[in-house]
Amino acid sequence: MKSAYETAKKGYAAKKTDATVTDAYIVATVSYGSGTMYAANLDAKQKYRGALALYREALAVQPTGDEAKKFSAEALDNKALIERIYTSMNMAVPQ
Repeated sequence: MKSAYETAKKGYAAKKTDATVTDAYIVATVSYGSGTMYAANLDAKQKYRGALALYREALAVQPTGDEAKKFSAEALDNKALIERIYTSMNMAVPQ
């Protein structure tokens, strides 16, 4: 997932106006965020902080295709979930 994300990020940096490249970047970023969020080999601090950053990164980009819109909605839901987890533990949400 990480290599797919890195490849998509490079592609997006080179062609930000290409809708196909943009949507692929969103899908790869959210997929990597979800993989991070549910990774069994990471502790909670690494999981949630890393996933939150990736979801925010994906949400900063406007999706155009249906698949990218679906992934953006997933990112928004998971971002809210992580923020609620931090709030419920009386911890500041990482910025």
